[in-house]
Amino acid sequence: MKKAIFCCLAISGLLSSTSTAQTYVSDFVGGKITDRPIRILQTNSAGDDVYVFNPETMEQVGYIEDLPHNHGATVHADGLYYYFTNEYDHTVDVVDTRTFEMVKRIPLANGPHNLSASMSARKVYVAIIAEPLIQVISMDTNEIIANIETGGGVHNTFVTPDGKYAVGGMIGASEIIAIDTATDEVIFETSIPYSQNPFTGGVRPLTFTVNEDGTTRSMLVNVGGWHGFWEIDGENPGSIK
Repeated sequence: MKKAIFCCLAISGLLSSTSTAQTYVSDFVGGKITDRPIRILQTNSAGDDVYVFNPETMEQVGYIEDLPHNHGATVHADGLYYYFTNEYDHTVDVVDTRTFEMVKRIPLANGPHNLSASMSARKVYVAIIAEPLIQVISMDTNEIIANIETGGGVHNTFVTPDGKYAVGGMIGASEIIAIDTATDEVIFETSIPYSQNPFTGGVRPLTFTVNEDGTTRSMLVNVGGWHGFWEIDGENPGSIK
């Protein structure tokens, strides 16, 4: 295991007229992927396009059209495609990273929010906000291969740096769910106390700390309406600090 995490995709989201940002760090397979360019994807959930930037020069290098109400974004393990959640058509839109042309729309069970990817498992985990569900897409076929029931509509999914686990966060239910990316089996579910009430609380973004061998040490969970986070032990998920 390697301790370093190679960031091959940074994503910034645009909501209405106010800019907000969220960065996804993709895990790597067998070492750093040094031959891949890093790109910033400026998503636009109030519009229908995405701007692509080179962070080394801060210049625009691509433009993607016809992605209505795009929200989450991630990249294929081999760098072949971008995956975007389309909140208007309730799809995941697959875009060629070289031509910026759409190659496929993958229908979902209902309206999505964010998504994330495990490069080692070669899967994309899609948060379905309008259903208590996480849908799993195979990068090899670009087809849905699993439907994982949750305790409520899912706002975000995040994958651990080693790619072994996908974690979904729910706002209304204020829960997290962890999934083994090798089997797509649920390994634990944990309720997170509301900070105030279901309308201002619930699970928002989360991230991970790692051990020296690259395994997950703990999970840091942000809760809406509270200036802080809960820390969950990676070896004992029932332990919330």
